Amino acid sequence: MASSGEFQVPIDGWFMGRVKSYQPGTGYGFIECEETYRYFRRDVYLSRHQLEQLDIRTVPMGTDILFRVVVPDGKPQACDLAFPGAGKGPRTDVEPTMKQCEHGLNGFKNCLQTLAMSLELHGLSDESFKALREADAALRCVQCRRDERTEGSKILLLLEQAKEKWGDKDNLCHHALRNGLAQRLSAPPVRPVEMPISRLRFTQNTHSKRFLHGPHAGKRIEWLTEQLLTGSVALDDPSMVLHVVYYHGHYRSLNNRHLTAIVKYAEEMEMRKLLPRQCRVRVWPLVRGLRMEFDDGSEQDVIRKFLRASDTSSDGASIECKQRAGWQTSVNQEVKVSRRPDGRSNCHGWVTFQQPQHAESLLQLAGDLALLRGRELKLRWDNVSVAMQPKGSVWVRCKSCHGRCSPLLDVLLLEGERLRKDMVPAGKFDNAPTFFCVGREASLCEFCDVISPHPDAAEMSFKLSLIRCKTCHQDLGNIQKASRMQGNVQELLGERVVHFKCASVLLELSDRRDLLLEVRKWQYLAQATGRESIYRLAQLTLQEAIDILGLSLNSKVSARNTSRHARIIPNKFGDREGL
Repeated sequence: MASSGEFQVPIDGWFMGRVKSYQPGTGYGFIECEETYRYFRRDVYLSRHQLEQLDIRTVPMGTDILFRVVVPDGKPQACDLAFPGAGKGPRTDVEPTMKQCEHGLNGFKNCLQTLAMSLELHGLSDESFKALREADAALRCVQCRRDERTEGSKILLLLEQAKEKWGDKDNLCHHALRNGLAQRLSAPPVRPVEMPISRLRFTQNTHSKRFLHGPHAGKRIEWLTEQLLTGSVALDDPSMVLHVVYYHGHYRSLNNRHLTAIVKYAEEMEMRKLLPRQCRVRVWPLVRGLRMEFDDGSEQDVIRKFLRASDTSSDGASIECKQRAGWQTSVNQEVKVSRRPDGRSNCHGWVTFQQPQHAESLLQLAGDLALLRGRELKLRWDNVSVAMQPKGSVWVRCKSCHGRCSPLLDVLLLEGERLRKDMVPAGKFDNAPTFFCVGREASLCEFCDVISPHPDAAEMSFKLSLIRCKTCHQDLGNIQKASRMQGNVQELLGERVVHFKCASVLLELSDRRDLLLEVRKWQYLAQATGRESIYRLAQLTLQEAIDILGLSLNSKVSARNTSRHARIIPNKFGDREGL
């Protein structure tokens, strides 16, 4: 631990200070804290990279801040930030935020993986013992440590037992530790377990009235409750299995609408003086990279879905139904066309789809639909409104010349891990999750050149072809093997998929086709999509991206209309390409 003078800094502890200054333009500032000043005789450096981890762009001067300290060059720097709110003095009882718990659990998972690999390769060696001690000290949050001792694999308890009996090579606790590591780092058994309904909590403040996905899509929660009461749907039905995590002393459901229906069923059964049956759950460990599969074929990271989607103010004890103005059509229902007072059609309506193929088929026929009479066709996809022009699609465009690359309807934004070179060992490769923009090979326009084989195919065999713009020869990306990517990309798009480079393409979105969106990294665009595992970019509107990415939009788009992550630029072609 770095020191100043004769003092040693307890960097494992939390410090409370106040933001002394922060400049968004330069990307750094300073925190004043009496305790750290006694050690270093200077303020603590605050970096914008730490704020970005909390999706924060700036902080006002005087804001209370909870932080840890690292000293890479003898100078204190803040990390693991939290903002407990305004206060008159330092607080020492503030628990880490969910964001900090996510970082802690991710680091804990990495230490457990290292320990499991060391035990497999070296057995009960000194190297394995070092990995065991690092794993035991990796998790800082008191409540997370309590979770890991009392529930699931009880991995912290197993670590302590193995540490005490390390010299006894034949002790059964070492075998139990290996089994516990395998359980802690892998998906739960497919067969669910029974759990009392009263033990489950919600992960959100509100829920919608209808199910949006799965076998009950389009049905109201009250309908499912009635089906449970009449026995038409049983709690042990596969469609009623709940995905659950254990976090800070409670089991929390990731299926809020299904749990709402089950809770209402249990309340009605108790009113009838009857005993409700137990529900079926799969308890998932909070492991980065562990992915849940849903009924519609999509996937999502467990820890990302829970920790970043959780917004309950009652700690999951209650949930309310969203109140929305107007009406919505339901998934798989008939198209409803609004009518004038005299009964004539207004020639517009809402259509809802569950499968992308259905929407694509309608778009191909959109120009021949007499009902539209040349008006704008609006599609609602999984409850997200998308405006599409009947005369053509919106596009992925070349950054240099704004030429077309691919229709945006065929392009997905998905999360995965960056593929490495064939000769690079996995242990020396940064496999941090990132986001990709991919599409079908068949969707590439005639304005793109496909060069085969890829110049880097010898080092990276997953790269099949190089894609360039015919007009300006810009490197747009590559065609690669979907089987090497995470998730069900191959099933969605085929074996050969187009991987667009973020630095080479622009997005033309449906609501403002005279403007183009440029982003520095796909992960910034993922913020505008709600960080879904698989997201069809045709759903995104420019106004949504502007609101979430922090952009401003005037009648005149200037070069200053930019943030550090994204900017808006005029479309050179606009609506002139036969649209």
